[in-house]
Amino acid sequence: MPQGFCHKCSEDVDCEATETGDFRCLSCNSSGYVVADAGDADDAEGASSQGRLDPSLGRRPSLPPMLRNGEAMVSAIRHFVQGVAGGLEEPSGSGLDGIQRNILGAVANGVQRVIHNTEGLCEEDRHWVQRQGSNISALASGGINILRQSGPLVNFLERHLGQNWQSQQSGLDVGVISKWLDERQIPADSVSPGSGCPLGLKPNESWTCSICLAGCEVALEHQGTADQEICLLCDSDGHSWHVFHKLCAKEWLQRSATCPLCRRDLHIS
Repeated sequence: MPQGFCHKCSEDVDCEATETGDFRCLSCNSSGYVVADAGDADDAEGASSQGRLDPSLGRRPSLPPMLRNGEAMVSAIRHFVQGVAGGLEEPSGSGLDGIQRNILGAVANGVQRVIHNTEGLCEEDRHWVQRQGSNISALASGGINILRQSGPLVNFLERHLGQNWQSQQSGLDVGVISKWLDERQIPADSVSPGSGCPLGLKPNESWTCSICLAGCEVALEHQGTADQEICLLCDSDGHSWHVFHKLCAKEWLQRSATCPLCRRDLHIS
C-alpha cells in the first residue's frame, strides 16, 4: 500500500491512487492533499523514478512543490482572494448568465494574480494553479446549470411548453426582449398591499410571480436587485394586469412570444 504525506492531516498516512492521478488519504478520505512516496508510487501506479506517475498513463503529478512551502501558500491564497474580490466588482449583467460570467471572471482574475504576483513559484506550480482554477470554474458552472435546470421555473416551462421547451425559440432577439421588458418595469412596491397601486390585487392579497411562484421582497436591501425587478406583460381583458419577475419573463419570452397566463400574443419590437 502506498505511503505518503497528507497536507490536510499534516502527517504521514496510508494512501491509494485515484483515477485522476491524485492520491486519496485513507485517514481523512480526501484526494488532492497527498504526496505519495516515490517508491510506493512506483510499485502501485507505474510511476517514474522521480516518484511521478508515468505520463503515458495519462496521469498528472499529485501536488506541486508550493504546497510544501508555507510562505508561498499564504501569499498565493492572499493574491487569489484579492483577485477574486476585484473580479466580483466588475459588472457582468443580470440573471444566471450574469452571475456565471461574474464568477468565472473572478476566478480567472484570482488565478492570474497568483501566477504573476506570488514569488518563488516554479512552472509546475503555475500549471497546478491553473488546473485548480479550471476545476473551480467547472464546479461553479455546474452549480449554475443545476439552478437553470431545476425549480418552479423549469416546471412551469415544461408544463406550458412541453418537455422540449429548451429547443423552442420565439424568434425574438434577447436584446429586444430585454429592452421591451425594461420599458415595462414597475416599482417592486407596486404589488405590495396598501401601496395604492394594487394592480388588480384584492385587499391583503400578496403578489406571487406565476412563473417561479415567488413573491417580491421590497425591503431596502432588496430593492433594485435583478431577482426583485418586476414588469407588466399584458392587461389581459383590460381590467387585470399580468405581472411577472423580469428574469422569469425574459426566459419565457425567449421560448414564446405570448403572455404566460392568458396566452395573448405580445407584439414585441
